[in-house]
Amino acid sequence: TVTVRNSIIASNTQDGVDLGQSSDVQFINNAIADNSGRGLYILANNVNPEVYHNVIAGNGTGVDVQNLTTGAVLYNNIFYGNTYAVEYTSGTVTAADYNDFHANDAISAGYATLGELQTALNLEHNSLQVDPLFVDPNETVPDFHLLVTSPLVDTGYDVSTVVTTDVDNETRPYGTGFDIVFDELPVV
Repeated sequence: TVTVRNSIIASNTQDGVDLGQSSDVQFINNAIADNSGRGLYILANNVNPEVYHNVIAGNGTGVDVQNLTTGAVLYNNIFYGNTYAVEYTSGTVTAADYNDFHANDAISAGYATLGELQTALNLEHNSLQVDPLFVDPNETVPDFHLLVTSPLVDTGYDVSTVVTTDVDNETRPYGTGFDIVFDELPVV
């Protein structure tokens, strides 16, 4: 059991993370960005991987969950500017919802739109396709904090049984609900 929390995984010439044959691994409050391959590659034979409150931006594929993985859960993540946002092999993802997909070339190699993925895999029904309104995603060192006017503030899924703080060690949730991102407004 491993938790990768509050980390920056960026600018690798291949994949950001290759996760193979593990159980109960969690990725919480991370920025996984600008990796030329996959941002997060969950290989076959993983059991119960959980991906909460991450910004997954500028990768070849944001998150790739391979077959033979069981119990994968993805909530409150932003997939931004990836070639493909996600690759879900049918039957491997137990729950994926309340994520935001913006400025990706396609949702998936198999599904060009979020609607196609929702229909085919019965996932992502409460997910959004809106501009997250980051502070400054185009800087040399991007600032993926949300502006106070972001449509992702207070719109996430309640994962309080697992996540109680954000990347800045501030309490989650703040306001009426969880923010979809690694940071919970307000920034202190």
